[in-house]
Amino acid sequence: DIQHSIQFLAIIKTETGKPDFGLSAKYDETSSRLLSMTGFHTDKQMIKEQHQLAMPHEHNEQCKCLDAWDDSAYITNLTIGDVNQQEQINQYLMNVILPNANP
Repeated sequence: DIQHSIQFLAIIKTETGKPDFGLSAKYDETSSRLLSMTGFHTDKQMIKEQHQLAMPHEHNEQCKCLDAWDDSAYITNLTIGDVNQQEQINQYLMNVILPNANP
């Protein structure tokens, strides 16, 4: 039994000089959202290799699908969620925990 799916990769552009990344999604007709997020990708070369395996030879000969992905830098620190979370934790430690600590 051969299963198939419709998948999509969105290249998320970041600031100039900073690396882009890809968000992948899969069409899911059983979900009310229709799209299910399937991945967060930072390795352009790995995505390119998977893309080449999935596409026909004719496409791969002239493929420019990932040309817009800037991978000239590396992601070394990634924060997902509140970018101020560490500052809030530091303030909590300084204002609540440390003043109540026993010497």
